[in-house]
Amino acid sequence: MTVTPHGSSPSPWSPWDVAAARTIVLPPGPRDRLVEHARRKVTGRHLPGEPPQLRAFGLLAGDWPEPGVLAVSAVYPLTHSARTDPAYADTVDEIYREHARPTATPQEQRGWVARPGDVLRAEEDADAHGWILFGNYHTHRIAWPEDPVRDSCTAFDTALARGSGMWVLIVSMVDPDVPRIRAFYEGDPVREAVLTG
Repeated sequence: MTVTPHGSSPSPWSPWDVAAARTIVLPPGPRDRLVEHARRKVTGRHLPGEPPQLRAFGLLAGDWPEPGVLAVSAVYPLTHSARTDPAYADTVDEIYREHARPTATPQEQRGWVARPGDVLRAEEDADAHGWILFGNYHTHRIAWPEDPVRDSCTAFDTALARGSGMWVLIVSMVDPDVPRIRAFYEGDPVREAVLTG
């Protein structure tokens, strides 16, 4: 996905290409908001009316302080998934059957689909601030024998993110007191950005 900051135009090799980022800056304020959302959800402290699911998902917006660097300016925690909406369920179920491994989490609770209205509100807020929506985040909370930290993308994550043009931040909440965050373009494990504060 190639987008340009307001008043800029892309060059033949656009430094404003989201996919070209090699570093993502996650400053303390946005990082704290993201981690608090993840910690709240995985420890079962749900908001009134929020589904009692032990996972978190949200969107990220920001800008480019310099070519090849994206900076998170806003975190948009999402509270409801459209995962079980008939418009999306069959597609996600098919991807699940092909790419996901069995876990303790029920199939219908795996794979988050952001509600269109939530995405629109995040895009409108980002536009109002001159930012772009460039990423999303979600939690992993259950350790696997071959991946005890769970801070990397699964095949299911990659299949869901493929073609999105978005950075996927995995927030490991295996130990909610020691969160770990990593960033992958379209959930591709070989396209990792350096995450700095």
